[in-house]
Amino acid sequence: MCALDGPIRERAGKLQALVFAITLSFDETALNLDDGVADVLMATLVMHYPDMLFLSDQSAFIVWMREAMAARAIGEPEVLAWSETIRRAFTPPPPKVESSANGAQSEAAVVLLKRQSEQIDIIILQNKRLDE
Repeated sequence: MCALDGPIRERAGKLQALVFAITLSFDETALNLDDGVADVLMATLVMHYPDMLFLSDQSAFIVWMREAMAARAIGEPEVLAWSETIRRAFTPPPPKVESSANGAQSEAAVVLLKRQSEQIDIIILQNKRLDE
């Protein structure tokens, strides 16, 4: 969750506290989930949320996440934006390969198209939610 900016990280932290509430409230502290582990697990859940939404928007995971988001007044578009931020922070940039100018331009165009396709997929999912 460290990829998110301060105020956004704070909101994500509130969602995380709710999602992992059961694993953080044992009387015996040795049984509680470590905060760092909870951060990694939450980042993984958020990062893969759009993929799960696309694959099965009525799955138990999606329903559970929506309930948690509603309880914290966090909208789905906000979580989708968090996902993209986390994904960009932890996805290494494509390797730079020295080639001709045309090859470099073609590769840049492919990267741009992939990024735009991901953004279009997210917008389609958002519109699908609005239609429901």
